[in-house]
Amino acid sequence: TSHFAGGSISIADADGSRRTLVRANKEIWLPTISPDGSNVAYLDGGVIYVVDVATGESSDVATGRSVAWLDNHTLIVVPDG
Repeated sequence: TSHFAGGSISIADADGSRRTLVRANKEIWLPTISPDGSNVAYLDGGVIYVVDVATGESSDVATGRSVAWLDNHTLIVVPDG
């Protein structure tokens, strides 16, 4: 888990090209890649999102202050409070 905070999440392909997966609503914290590398979970303004690396589609999945992957399909969330 990284404590990175920033305005976007970008990835670099093997050929050195880069693409932005998602831009922050407020500020992105704790980007965490799934074990299989297909998704990235992150916090933005107290909301936990998951972005699909292949498509760039992002979905809000929970509210909280911390997130970690249990497996490729399950997140562990530390709720607010």
